[in-house]
Amino acid sequence: MHETIKNYPRRNLCGFFDKYCKGKGIDIGCADSPITQNCTLYDISLNPSQDAQTMLDILDESYDWVYSSHCLEHMSSLQ
Repeated sequence: MHETIKNYPRRNLCGFFDKYCKGKGIDIGCADSPITQNCTLYDISLNPSQDAQTMLDILDESYDWVYSSHCLEHMSSLQ
């Protein structure tokens, strides 16, 4: 948990936030540790209706950027 915050100093130093986190953003699967303080937090642990597997409540083209770290391993197979 909190993997994103562990890498914050390195990303900040290399200009990651200025380059990639412009405009309206969403951090998927962030729990209570989002990549920036001004993005939308989207995590089932914060709100049971925020299921990253389907994201039915998010409209296409709603955000300028999307970030997700350590979320994929929690997805179930939808074969």
